[in-house]
Amino acid sequence: MPLVLSFLSSYWKQLLLSILVISLLTFGYNWIYDRGVSDTNQKWEEKEKAREVGIDKQIAAIEGYAKTNLEQTLINHVEVSKDLKPVCATVSFGTPAAIIAP
Repeated sequence: MPLVLSFLSSYWKQLLLSILVISLLTFGYNWIYDRGVSDTNQKWEEKEKAREVGIDKQIAAIEGYAKTNLEQTLINHVEVSKDLKPVCATVSFGTPAAIIAP
């Protein structure tokens, strides 16, 4: 124990200065690291928002296409059913269909 006390009494200034320098370096490193992390997070969030806006635009375009396609399909279905009504009315079920060769 006396050896440790004599070492501390002889070099206390150098030890205190070393601890102070190491503390300042650690604080400086953490401060720079935290700034870099926050800047990176901010840039990443901006990119993510831009990506989400792009995805939302694509989804809206697909929904518009699907709606237009559905409306056109319904219109076509009504037109086809109008065309088939006279054909179905003239065909009598139970009799073989006549095939006319060209």
